Amino acid sequence: MPWACPESHPIKGYVSRESGLRVYFLPGTRFYEEASPERCYATEEEARRDGSVPARRAEPVDARHGGHHE
Repeated sequence: MPWACPESHPIKGYVSRESGLRVYFLPGTRFYEEASPERCYATEEEARRDGSVPARRAEPVDARHGGHHE
């Protein structure tokens, strides 16, 4: 089961084991629920100041397509 971030810091951040890149996931984006954070951020600005970038495949989930983004 993935770790959760507190409600006050909902953005999940971790270091990619494949690339070594620091990435973050916003609530409501693809893979957010599966992500196990190493850090939690209150804002995107905070995540970026820490050297993180948005996860490449973390597009918003589109409920009209059954959760799949096309």
